[in-house]
Amino acid sequence: MQYTDDRCKTPLHTAAMYGHVSIIRLLLEHGADIDAIDFYGESAIQSAAYKGNEKVVRLLLDHGADMENSNNSGETVLNVATSYGHDAVVQLLLDNGANIENSDNYGSTPLTKAAGNGSDRIIRLLLKKNANLETVDMQGKTAIHAAIENGHGRIVRALLDGGMGEVYKNDGRYKDLIDAARKNWNTTIVDLLQKYFEG
Repeated sequence: MQYTDDRCKTPLHTAAMYGHVSIIRLLLEHGADIDAIDFYGESAIQSAAYKGNEKVVRLLLDHGADMENSNNSGETVLNVATSYGHDAVVQLLLDNGANIENSDNYGSTPLTKAAGNGSDRIIRLLLKKNANLETVDMQGKTAIHAAIENGHGRIVRALLDGGMGEVYKNDGRYKDLIDAARKNWNTTIVDLLQKYFEG
C-alpha cells in the first residue's frame, strides 16, 4: 500500500483528492500510512482539504490523521482549506482544535488568506475563535491590508468590527489603511474607512 508515483503520491493521496471514500477505507484497513507525505510535503488530508472534501477530511481525522503537518510551503490543512475558501472544511478543522495561528513560509495565517480571498464566512469563523488580528506577514501586512489590497469591503468592515478598528484607531495607524486603499484606487473602501475612523 506504500506504492508512490513520480511525485511520491500514494494511492491514499489520490483517493483523498478525488473523494473516493470506500477506497480510502480499504487502503486504511490494509495498513496505508495515513500521514505519508508526497514530493510537496503534503499528506492525504491536505489533498482532501485542497479539494474541499469535507467527508474525506472527517474520515481521515477520525482515523488519526495529523492535521498540523506543514507542507513545503509551510501550510497546514487549515491553511490549505482557508486558501481555497472551503468553509465547511475550515469549520470541521476548527471544531477539532486546529491551530489558527500557523504562518506559512510567507508569514500568512489563515486569517490573512481568508481576508485576501474575500471569504466572509471563514473570516467570521476565525474571528469567533479569536484569531490574532495583528499578525503580520513577511511584508509587514496584516489581514486588513490583504482585504484592502484585494478590494474586499465586506471583509474590511468585518475585521474593523471584529477588533481591528479599535487597534488601529487607538494608535493612529488607521491613516495607513486609508492610504493603502487610495493606492489601490478603491474609493468605496476609502469612504468606508474614513466614515469608520473619522466620522
